[in-house]
Amino acid sequence: MKLFEAALLACSAFAASAAHAADPVAVYPSKPIKIIVPFSPGGPTDVYARLLGSKLQEKLGQPVVVENRAGGGAIIGTAAVARAPADGYTLLFTASTHVISVQLQKERQFDPVKSFAPVSTMLTYPFYLVVNNKLPVASVQELIAYGKANPGKLTYGSVGVGSGAHLMGEMFKSQAGIDALHVPYKGAAEFLQAVVAGQVDYVFDSPGSAQPLVNAGRVRGFAVTSPKRWPMVPNVPTMQESGLAGFEGALWLGLLAPAGTPDNIVQSLNTKVSEILRSSDVRTRIETGGFQVLSESPDAFRQRLVRDGQMWGEVIRRNHITAD
Repeated sequence: MKLFEAALLACSAFAASAAHAADPVAVYPSKPIKIIVPFSPGGPTDVYARLLGSKLQEKLGQPVVVENRAGGGAIIGTAAVARAPADGYTLLFTASTHVISVQLQKERQFDPVKSFAPVSTMLTYPFYLVVNNKLPVASVQELIAYGKANPGKLTYGSVGVGSGAHLMGEMFKSQAGIDALHVPYKGAAEFLQAVVAGQVDYVFDSPGSAQPLVNAGRVRGFAVTSPKRWPMVPNVPTMQESGLAGFEGALWLGLLAPAGTPDNIVQSLNTKVSEILRSSDVRTRIETGGFQVLSESPDAFRQRLVRDGQMWGEVIRRNHITAD
């Protein structure tokens, strides 16, 4: 009898083990994970994707490979993840462009919310209004007054049509009641040099990129678009302090999976990302770059996608902005 009971227990244990092994969620991850970045190498999204990937590899015990798949204003790489198997082995690390670019297309290849399972945000940062030294203004209100006194004379730069800097520039024009010509550039380095050289009068950039130029006296920093003053530039007022009530906007970087990815996998990844963002070395690296850590639950991230999509979509529609 004892021998029979022992055999029965052994069979039960084997069956449970086999069932566990057959459950892909229970053994996740059991193979390498790919993180697709829908931008070219070298930019902030790529840099922080690689930082997150290396830390996830340590925690998950499986290789995490970052692959750049740029093109189409982030559409190509993002669409590839939307079509990928919903098993947690193909992820997307992207920026706020995620809810912007698709709204500029006539035909959408994916829905920025419904086609994905949000995992977690990683960091956030506001825009920083910086102005050419030669422009005879010393504050946001003086810039607005100059624009009203010289209709059509002001120019502002961005990293391209439909970029966050472009949309923020359009928001500023609308709320300030001024007219200014948008001048798109191919990248951040070009449009920052444009404001330094006076080819454009002002730009909206990140504090991390613009503040070194402000410190060097090559441009002037007027305001940030965060609801409160930004830690990296505590002496710079917000746009709301500068007289534009309710004027704010921020960008983010975050991790998403294809829609339908099992909740257990999404929650497991969210827990690991949260642990990574609590580590002092990662936090220090993010803050040194002029950003702030932003660790959100999948539900909170989803709400952010919806909210940001509505906000930027309104700007796009009101100003008839398209990718063409």
